[in-house]
Amino acid sequence: MRNNFSSEATPHKSVGLALAKSEETTATIEYMASDVPHVTIQDRGTYYLLESESEIRVPFGEVSEFLGRELSLGGFMVSMSAYFGRTEVDDNEFVVTASAELPNTV
Repeated sequence: MRNNFSSEATPHKSVGLALAKSEETTATIEYMASDVPHVTIQDRGTYYLLESESEIRVPFGEVSEFLGRELSLGGFMVSMSAYFGRTEVDDNEFVVTASAELPNTV
């Protein structure tokens, strides 16, 4: 039986987001490209792949400035097709982090 696995190690980022192309995604990409240099952005045709070693933080207020209207959590989630890392979500931002610590909920 033949396998398709490679024994060579390939570089891997710690966290990432896959965002389907949309107005909300375009605004997110514009924000990331101008204000967040540690996030790499790859155009994969029908979606963008964002990757970082430590975290990706999407503050809806700041992205809204690029969008020209308010971006809500629901509006952002419609475009997000996948993520890898630990998520932290509230009404103001979406965060994917490599941190193994759980948020303080007390």
